[in-house]
Amino acid sequence: PADASRARGDLGEAVAYGVARDLAQRSPELELQVYPGRHFRPTEVDLLMVTRSAVWVVECKAWKGRLVAGADRWVSWSSPRRGAPVQHRRRNPVRQARNQAAAVLETLENSGLGSVPVREVVVFTDPDVDLDGVREEGFVLHLDELPSFFRVGPAGQGNPMEPSLRREVCGLLERMPAWDFIELEGGGRRGRIVTDTLQLRTAAGRQGVSLDQVHRATLRLHGWPALRLAVRLVLHGGGEVVEGQAVDATTRLWVKEQDGTTRPYPLCVIRGFVRGGSARGKGTRRAPVAERIPS
Repeated sequence: PADASRARGDLGEAVAYGVARDLAQRSPELELQVYPGRHFRPTEVDLLMVTRSAVWVVECKAWKGRLVAGADRWVSWSSPRRGAPVQHRRRNPVRQARNQAAAVLETLENSGLGSVPVREVVVFTDPDVDLDGVREEGFVLHLDELPSFFRVGPAGQGNPMEPSLRREVCGLLERMPAWDFIELEGGGRRGRIVTDTLQLRTAAGRQGVSLDQVHRATLRLHGWPALRLAVRLVLHGGGEVVEGQAVDATTRLWVKEQDGTTRPYPLCVIRGFVRGGSARGKGTRRAPVAERIPS
């Protein structure tokens, strides 16, 4: 049950990211920038959306049933097919999103961008949820309400930022560490990639590419019965592209999972990932981490 709940949550976050990215692509006039899964100490943010006037922290929940807001906890009732409804007491997601927004604001302030407004919204990704009892707690939406919230709703309002300031904010978020979502044959596994280098066979010969140089990666498995792994890497900085084939398609990628354990997984079962880099500072190094591409 715990794994199933985590899987529903991961799927909800992936779908929310897909909706947000689709909105940004279909409505270029909104000038939206969408960033999935960023890590801000001491918390993680499911989704970030930068508008002309603010940075929005989007907390995604895949809860079901009727929700009622309490002083500290929210209560929900599930609707099982058999038997009486089951009551669940859950952490207040609006308060959680506000704490995340505070962490994002602190990061911006430490980078000299404290004048940028940071706001929060909670999005419920499962259509089988009743939000009537929690609407007054803050910005609480069904997923299908997200586009109008950014087109004509509160997220589309406010005093515009200076373009240069907005570019600085987007550049900082682009460099922030991101949680990875890796799709494996055995199901989705979530963790931080700790593999250092990918060994590739390129047109120029064998080449090792350190993951701390990689901004975006696409891995595609092809061939039968001999499996080959085609790799396309876009590097930080000038956007240099490195294309080739993994030297060994069964090379193992080490992943540190949420429970703290580090396990090896074959590269050949990964469908693909896009990774983000950590912000460089004195005494820091880029962390090899990844983001999800919804299929």
